[in-house]
Amino acid sequence: MGKQIYDDNGCSVAYAMSIIGGKWKIAIIWKLMEKKLRYSELRAQLNGVTEGVLSSQLKELATDGVIKRITDNVVPLRVEYELTLQGRKLESALLEIEQWGAQKRTSTTSVL
Repeated sequence: MGKQIYDDNGCSVAYAMSIIGGKWKIAIIWKLMEKKLRYSELRAQLNGVTEGVLSSQLKELATDGVIKRITDNVVPLRVEYELTLQGRKLESALLEIEQWGAQKRTSTTSVL
């Protein structure tokens, strides 16, 4: 069976983070915001991710309805990943987080 979704007494943030949290899921979603990508393209763009971790993270995101796996019946088999409508709803939140991170990085750097 799949991973257990964490729900801390009905906290929606905890629930959402149990689905998209972790080192690689946000990075995967971020890459897929621009366009659909093949597994090999994602792996090349995510420095340091292992094949096993990428594969499991993609499966979990697909199971949770954040991304979808698209298979073309050509030889060799062509598999691409793209955000679902639910996954696309994360875009504005991630763009806000990006802006916050850029501001935080700038303010931290200028203090040092």
